[in-house]
Amino acid sequence: MSNHHLRGFSRLPETCEGAGTSPHSDPARPRGGVGSSVDARPLWAMLAALMRLSELFSAEDVLVGFQSKDKWEAIGKLVSHLVARGRLRADSAPQISELVIAREKSMSTGMEHGIAIPHAAVDGVEGVVACMGIIREDAGLAFDSIDGKPARIVVLLVIPRAQKLLHIRTLADIARVLGRDAVRESLLHAVSAQDAWAALAEGDAARR
Repeated sequence: MSNHHLRGFSRLPETCEGAGTSPHSDPARPRGGVGSSVDARPLWAMLAALMRLSELFSAEDVLVGFQSKDKWEAIGKLVSHLVARGRLRADSAPQISELVIAREKSMSTGMEHGIAIPHAAVDGVEGVVACMGIIREDAGLAFDSIDGKPARIVVLLVIPRAQKLLHIRTLADIARVLGRDAVRESLLHAVSAQDAWAALAEGDAARR
């Protein structure tokens, strides 16, 4: 999936503050002063280490047969699922929902091919927290997608605000795996969460 298909997500810039240097600078030169632990590799080199979606999602966080009346309710339900699973604190849920909704209102995260990735960068989480809702009905959910089609695979991402590189890489890796026709078809026809998770694992293997 090409970068222009990432409309509504963080673009893939040549550099990211605190994450590296441009391809034209010295990758061996440390940034941030003496003893700095900042990784000085170019961003494009750091992005080469692909994230495994089968590690980002557990089977318990893939919701087959997900239903919602609209995308706003879908966001709330997915946040609530992560709270119920103990992956987000209950007292943080209202703020996280507000941040994801605000991000969605500023620019839709509906992609092509029935994919939507509502997300927000937040404080108070140490790593990426994610879950996926798979909608069986062809009608899907209206998500103001690029191609005008409803979303049937909705991925919620909660990403640490301070980890800008992780934000970019996670969005890009999800887009690349779900951009494969075979992966999407397997997800939409999965009869269980374990089947859907296996489809993600196969998608990981196919891009290596």
